[in-house]
Amino acid sequence: MAVLSEIFLTGETRDWVIQTCLAYSYDTWLVLLSCLVAMFASYTAFHLVARVSAAPTRPAKAAWLVTGAVTMGGSIWSMHFIAMLAVWLPAPVRYDVMLTGLSVVFAIAASGFAFYIVTTGARTRPRLFGGGVVLGAGIGAMHYTGMAAMQMDATIIYDPFLFAASVLVAVSLSTLALRLLYHSVESSRLPRHLLKAASGCVMGLSIAAMHYTAMAATYFLPTGPRPVTGLELDASLMAGIIGAAAFVIASLALIASFVDRRMEIKRREVRHSESFLAAVVNNTANGIIAIDENGAIRLFNPAAERMFGYARSEVVGENVSILLPLEEREAHEGYVRNSKLYESRILGVRRPLVGRCKDGTSIDLAISVSDMQGDEGRTFIGVCHDITERKQAEGALLASEQALQERVVELELAQRRLERQGEDLVRLADDLLIARDEARAADRAKSEFLAAMSHELRTPLNAIIGFSEIIKGETFGPVGSVQYRDYASDIHESGQHLLALINDILDLSKVESGVDELHEENIEVPEILESVLRLVQQRAENSRLELELDLSQDLPSLCADERKLKQILVNLLTNAIKFTDAGGKVTLRAWCRGDSGFVFQIIDTGIGIAAEDIPKALSQFGQVDSDLDRQYEGTGLGLPLTKALVELHGGCFDLQSRAGVGTTATVRFPATRIIRSRHGAYAPGVDDRVAG
Repeated sequence: MAVLSEIFLTGETRDWVIQTCLAYSYDTWLVLLSCLVAMFASYTAFHLVARVSAAPTRPAKAAWLVTGAVTMGGSIWSMHFIAMLAVWLPAPVRYDVMLTGLSVVFAIAASGFAFYIVTTGARTRPRLFGGGVVLGAGIGAMHYTGMAAMQMDATIIYDPFLFAASVLVAVSLSTLALRLLYHSVESSRLPRHLLKAASGCVMGLSIAAMHYTAMAATYFLPTGPRPVTGLELDASLMAGIIGAAAFVIASLALIASFVDRRMEIKRREVRHSESFLAAVVNNTANGIIAIDENGAIRLFNPAAERMFGYARSEVVGENVSILLPLEEREAHEGYVRNSKLYESRILGVRRPLVGRCKDGTSIDLAISVSDMQGDEGRTFIGVCHDITERKQAEGALLASEQALQERVVELELAQRRLERQGEDLVRLADDLLIARDEARAADRAKSEFLAAMSHELRTPLNAIIGFSEIIKGETFGPVGSVQYRDYASDIHESGQHLLALINDILDLSKVESGVDELHEENIEVPEILESVLRLVQQRAENSRLELELDLSQDLPSLCADERKLKQILVNLLTNAIKFTDAGGKVTLRAWCRGDSGFVFQIIDTGIGIAAEDIPKALSQFGQVDSDLDRQYEGTGLGLPLTKALVELHGGCFDLQSRAGVGTTATVRFPATRIIRSRHGAYAPGVDDRVAG
């Protein structure tokens, strides 16, 4: 404890030390120089370490690792020493040479170990953290050893908390820098030069942050004259020399790294070219044979082995004449002896040749010969293609030529027939296109006509409904006879029914003609469902039916056209009530999920529909009971209109039914129309919509 009290501030001496310690200041330019040296040298060192992974041999890897460690350690020490020279104290300062040298050793050793961790073995988080701890501890050891090398008429005391903080800063930022360096070596998604630059900046800042945090923890307590043996240095001169030396060494190392990288790229290109050429030679379907000026075989590729039946080891070094028939060998030897006389007839000319296989059989070849001048003399390269099958095919071709000519005449006749048929098909296609366009125009005209007629019918019909309602209600006095009032009620009900029919026709024609638009808003679904049930409640009670609402909890909002959503649900509920006998049940369900969207279901226990009649029920004006004695009123437009309105929202409509059991109508809105809950009840989507 006595030793620690001499090194660190204690509660008893803190105030006294702070009051009596020497005040010191910094040279701003030297502080800036120290940071620049640290960042540039760290970037250079990290660039050198990247060469370790690319080095082809262990000695090369070790050399680059040592170079990076020396550069990194030197940068750490240079920054520290320049930063120490930036401190102005009211007392002369000398430096112990041995301790100063030891601080350099600490920095280099820690850098080398950390870089070894990054460039070798599995780069796991514990290994990276261990490397960061060692590098940070090395920076701390270097700094405090360098501080111990200071000789002056004062003793150094440290604030224990800032002392620990300086080491923690060094370890944390060193670990982060090594992490970035690891990504610069391994990552293929981010630009490596940016990662290296970021690693260098982080490492340089970690060195500077550790140093100036440690200096904030340092107090120089005057002690009177003390014996000194170290060197007294001019701060500005030494800072300039050390900074220049650090920049020169780092620049030379960086240049060496760039040169090595360029050379590695060239070597890789050469290896790639050699391997590519070897792959081409070994995988080509043509036989390739190279001979020297004396006719000795130097290259015999796998295709040539398959072609002649010889293994490469059997022919390399032998005269190429062993691949020729006996009657051709003497002529070939004459070509070799007088190659200059026959060059124009042989080189660059594709010519036929007969070869001799290992088993003595002959093969027909097509050969092209080229020459190449190399260090070992002239080389002739022959590319052989086996045309034995082609020769045989030529004979068969000649035999079949006559038959082919006969077939040509037949084909010409058939071609003329096909041309005529093609012209007929073109005319037919044109007719079909015209018919399609006419059908589309007629469909549009129908929809436009229905829309126009619906508008024209509404005006007098509204008058009929209004006046019949006035007569029925005896607004202007009694009508005299009860039978007149009953007639007015019949007129009013018939007018309402006809108005509903016209509205359905108008809505359906709008959808079909493409002029109907959605007026979308965020809808609170439970409120809409309760409103819809109130609209059909009286009709259900009149039919003595049970209405049930089944909702999921915390339903989100729905982006839709409120009027059209009500129209969809009212149509389906009205149908369910109409086709369900007394005592039955109609259920309205609603739920939503991110995968299935927002779903509404109307389930009844009514008379149902046979499976084969469902398409008819979904068609316009389709009536399942279309006989003259129909039991249920209706226009046959409700379901087609409902389906069209659902599809206008981008949703889908499904109808499932069994005769005598009941019907289930399902309306499914896409998940993109579900609005994210503002209170977190349902928020699986992106922006304000759920991604479907």
